[in-house]
Amino acid sequence: DNVVWSSSGDREIIPFAGEWRGVSGVREYLTTSRRDWDVQKHEPLEFFSAGNDTRFAVRVAIEAVNLQTKGRVRLEKVDLVTMEGGKVTSYSEIFDSALTERAVGAGPFERPIEL
Repeated sequence: DNVVWSSSGDREIIPFAGEWRGVSGVREYLTTSRRDWDVQKHEPLEFFSAGNDTRFAVRVAIEAVNLQTKGRVRLEKVDLVTMEGGKVTSYSEIFDSALTERAVGAGPFERPIEL
């Protein structure tokens, strides 16, 4: 399958950031993102359609704790999804990656901040 999956941020700071390709890439993304984070909330808030069944967006509330630093992040993200033949062909999650970077201990703060 030719799915392209992407997530905001710098992969050197946020290991699940960047672009992932194919089913194996999506599996790696999911494994990597869940390895370092305890996702305590993943709540769809709104759905937007492009007027057809192939392209839509979802606004999602996220709360997660980094398992290494114990830094907490609360944010809203937007997922842009394209489907063809009942399968996801493109998925992009867009969020303020600076909040996540701070939770892993990177950024302008010496310690992770709780938001």
